[in-house]
Amino acid sequence: APPPGPPPGVHICRTDQAVEFWLKAELPSWKTPTRFKTFNSKLKPAGDAFAGFVKPGTRLYTIHRSRCAQFYDHLMAGGLARSSAANVQSYLTRFFKWAQGAGYYPDDKTNPAAGHIRLTAADKAPKRGTGFQAFKTEQLRAMFAPDAFAALPTLKDRWLVVLALYTGARSNELARLELLDVGPDEDTGIAVLDINNLAEDKTTKSDASIRKIPIHPDLLALGLLDRVEARKAAGETRLFPGNLLTQNGPAASTSKAFQVALKAWGIAPRGKKRWGFTR
Repeated sequence: APPPGPPPGVHICRTDQAVEFWLKAELPSWKTPTRFKTFNSKLKPAGDAFAGFVKPGTRLYTIHRSRCAQFYDHLMAGGLARSSAANVQSYLTRFFKWAQGAGYYPDDKTNPAAGHIRLTAADKAPKRGTGFQAFKTEQLRAMFAPDAFAALPTLKDRWLVVLALYTGARSNELARLELLDVGPDEDTGIAVLDINNLAEDKTTKSDASIRKIPIHPDLLALGLLDRVEARKAAGETRLFPGNLLTQNGPAASTSKAFQVALKAWGIAPRGKKRWGFTR
């Protein structure tokens, strides 16, 4: 028997069509290269997989919480990590929220995709032997010895690696710094790196990532502020040259150069852990 008609005010729409409409509506918000990569590798596959699981021709308004729960169970039974399934849940929650606003799903119902997967501390903890590994003091001394440090080919590469060492900031946060972001803080007068998202091409991991980092005296002695003044005199507006719109961010080339240099230095991580910058 055909399903009952839609509730008042709800349009009949196939699930696959609704996913297609949603992705088109979402796309303008994912326009930077890094976000566009995430759109194609995570958001779109999540929507398409859900439409395939419930059968594309299924009317969206007929889908209930139990069907979403079955989808998440199906993903995890197929080997998807619970934390990754939670990411899929966040995308589908966003999809159904859009569908409610667009009139394809009743807005008086609880979002059917939300609240199924709640991550515990154990879920969020990195798996043993994976993730990033800290360098040992003797390794750092070997890396930053003048002759060895020359393995990094450009001045940009060397500055980014040194700044990452002293600040712990993500490489793309550093690579996107504007000259206005480096210098005395207007309230305290202390020289800082201002990590912000004031420009359209800037991104931060979260709102909590917006911060000011005091510049270490070693960086001042190395001439960081002199570099700022030299770049200003040359008519530049950014601390580092390079394309800000590369797929993996403006620090991608430095990250690659750093990995090559590690091999030249003979430094390798233990197990499956890795070295390098976080993006």
